[in-house]
Amino acid sequence: MEATFNFTDVAHIGTDTLVGHFNDLLANYSVFYMNVRGFNWNVRGAQFFELQQQFQSLAADLSKKTDRIAAQVLEMGAQPMHTYSDFLELTNIAEVCNVCDGRDAVVSILDSLRILLIKQRDLLWLADEAGDRASCALLSDCIDEQENWVWTFSAFSQV
Repeated sequence: MEATFNFTDVAHIGTDTLVGHFNDLLANYSVFYMNVRGFNWNVRGAQFFELQQQFQSLAADLSKKTDRIAAQVLEMGAQPMHTYSDFLELTNIAEVCNVCDGRDAVVSILDSLRILLIKQRDLLWLADEAGDRASCALLSDCIDEQENWVWTFSAFSQV
């Protein structure tokens, strides 16, 4: 297989493999982001103020990560996915609609974080095998921050 130029100079695994995984990750992040926005807009009940603040923080975090993942695809010389029809076709995170109960929203968030963490750990392994240090750094940061979100939302769900 002839190597092609890319900005990250990825080794033997190849850019196409990593780009495919990053676009998959982008699809999952995008659907998760919209779910969290919906939770923020629709949550009701006794924990409204606490949950809305957490949902806003999580949505802001997901928005930044979505942009960073898209930038990583661009840095590899490829085009990031950008349509919701493509996202919905590829994602493993289910689209959630009209969730008003805080506990249901938190369960959905924890399920989505589990999916993202599995995907990111797999992609981290591939990026490491390819010698792609930039992707490894990005993924390590995402994993670290999401493990903190898991702890935060798990603590709420135990109340």
